Amino acid sequence: MNESTTMSTFATIQQGVAHADGILTLSEDLVRFTANNTQLGLGPIEFSRDSIQSITRCFAKGGGFIPVGRDSIEIRLKNDKKYQFILAEPHSWIDELS
Repeated sequence: MNESTTMSTFATIQQGVAHADGILTLSEDLVRFTANNTQLGLGPIEFSRDSIQSITRCFAKGGGFIPVGRDSIEIRLKNDKKYQFILAEPHSWIDELS
């Protein structure tokens, strides 16, 4: 399916102490993260917008546990998977995905 992108930004996915830079994109139906370095196993990730249970602002964490900033969002899916992304203008992504 060829879907047009409605939003796109540079982002960092964070899972515990592991993180990877890449591009977070949003289309009408899908959220997609494409990591710059796929050898880390932190992308690509793709899920439907319908599978999102909640999206909240959260802290980016240094070393996986030290809060360093609030420019992050956490997307929790209905299957209880969760993804944290550090990005610019998190409020815009929350508004668009809510």
